[in-house]
Amino acid sequence: MAVSPGRRSSAILSMPVKTFFVVLAIITWAKCALLFLAASMLMPADLRPGYYPDSMMYEVLAKNLLSGAGFSLSTAPPYVPTMVKEPLFPVVIALFKAGFGDRIGLLVLVQMLVSPFVAILVYLIGKHLFDETVARFSALIVAVLPIYADMSMSVMPEGFFLVLFPLTIFVAWCITSASFMRSVTSPCAKARFSGFHSRPSLSNSSLRTFSECSANQASETRSSTSASL
Repeated sequence: MAVSPGRRSSAILSMPVKTFFVVLAIITWAKCALLFLAASMLMPADLRPGYYPDSMMYEVLAKNLLSGAGFSLSTAPPYVPTMVKEPLFPVVIALFKAGFGDRIGLLVLVQMLVSPFVAILVYLIGKHLFDETVARFSALIVAVLPIYADMSMSVMPEGFFLVLFPLTIFVAWCITSASFMRSVTSPCAKARFSGFHSRPSLSNSSLRTFSECSANQASETRSSTSASL
């Protein structure tokens, strides 16, 4: 018996968050595995899945960084500095090689293992900006799209920044939200709010707090004006 779209949507929305995260991880890993197997079977034997011409350039940069030759694409002296490629991803490859040796496949494996965090972070951002429904379906779309698997299994900066970019957005949102909450829950803000909404019934403590805040702000304004003069 076919399941109606409404029941599917209800099952997705009623699923516990931790279970939903596990489902996102399973979908993402299965997608990466299927794409990797398909690419391995269809690509010529002398080519590696996820290894592009630019990938070799990033590896050369990382090798030169480790050997002390600087940020250069030269394979022999003199090592001429370059600005052709962004510096952060070669540094990541260099650090990875320093810890695990010349096994670039392990870096790709790590990118694939952490790739579910892209969908999870999309869910967290969507829940903050919109609601649970938008967050869950946005995360599912990200989990099933093949392009994200292609980026995760490639020796390219996209696979690394695919997780870093939404993580940066989420952390920045949390920091700004915490700062906003601190500002609106401070004693000064509460006194202003109380004075605006219930001015006739202001308590002595609210008036005292409001007066202290106003005096402090006036003092800070005079100090900044004197410093500028």
